[in-house]
Amino acid sequence: MPLSKEQIDYIINLDAMGKEIMRQGGQESLLMSMVNKMPDLKKLMESSTPEELDFYCERYDGFYHYMKMLEMLAQGCADGIFNDVLPK
Repeated sequence: MPLSKEQIDYIINLDAMGKEIMRQGGQESLLMSMVNKMPDLKKLMESSTPEELDFYCERYDGFYHYMKMLEMLAQGCADGIFNDVLPK
């Protein structure tokens, strides 16, 4: 199912925020900005196809930065790099 207008508007909003955050503060600032966005990002990812996400990543650089950060976090989790910093 194609993304809804609300979801596309959310991507466009993320694009603007992501561009500005990367311009002013870089990846660390982008990561910090994601804390409150995770539930909405999860819903967006669950309701879209990989092809849709790829399309919007190619079209919106700021959105791409958010998706790339999530990819990097997922890879870091899979590699166990957070094991020493997470509570046991």
